[in-house]
Amino acid sequence: MVWSDGEPVPNARIEYRYVNVPIVYAAKPDREGRFSFKVYDGLKITVRATVETGRRKYVYSNYVEAWVMGEDLKVKIVIPANR
Repeated sequence: MVWSDGEPVPNARIEYRYVNVPIVYAAKPDREGRFSFKVYDGLKITVRATVETGRRKYVYSNYVEAWVMGEDLKVKIVIPANR
């Protein structure tokens, strides 16, 4: 996960959920902006990131949709650099 200028976003929150399921799960990235989480094989998920840039001010990435198909899924999330 990176800002649009390429810098990692270590203090963000990753939100993910299965498509058509109302429960949202969360993960935290490491210092380099890398993150991981476990999901069930064969299902479609949506992922996005959010970061607090000030008191009650948040910046969100676009949603990424992906099918989970038996191997590690690599996703790059870019957050607009409105820091």
